[in-house]
Amino acid sequence: MKIKIYHGTTASKSKSIIGDGNFVFEERPDHWLGQGIYFFVNDYDAAVWWANQRYKNEKKAVIEYELEIDEGDLLDLDTLTGMRSFNEFMNKNKDSVTNKVNINNFSDRNIQLELRSRWLQLYYIYNDIKYSIFTFPTPLIDGYHSVVSLGLRVQERQIVVVDLSIINLNKIKIHFV
Repeated sequence: MKIKIYHGTTASKSKSIIGDGNFVFEERPDHWLGQGIYFFVNDYDAAVWWANQRYKNEKKAVIEYELEIDEGDLLDLDTLTGMRSFNEFMNKNKDSVTNKVNINNFSDRNIQLELRSRWLQLYYIYNDIKYSIFTFPTPLIDGYHSVVSLGLRVQERQIVVVDLSIINLNKIKIHFV
């Protein structure tokens, strides 16, 4: 299956990606879906929104790529199958992992994000996962009150590409916004 993915960034970073031949990302302990490059799935507008939020005083760009998905390399957390697999992995390994992590307050949002990121990273390693998808709620509701009043939610579907070698930089398109 092929999907279009979009990455919001600066114009200079997009040129550097093409020029240097690779993506560089900032490793953080609290990445939502673990370490990797984040894209919006089939959502150019979300990538533009993100670039505008993150890089207020710089010229922006959106990187577009058509990703060929091999379902065996994907953890899809929008499905019961993906959630079940990840949940079983956590349950099977929780004693060995939690004994090594000192946690005082599981309700703290930062700890929750770090734990999720670490668990997902372990899952990717043990299951040779190249990318993971999940749909997050978004704070972007201004101008969408009509659809929200119908019970619909404004969301952003993201994919984190864990194995950057699957991106063929010769097939990237850059849109300057």
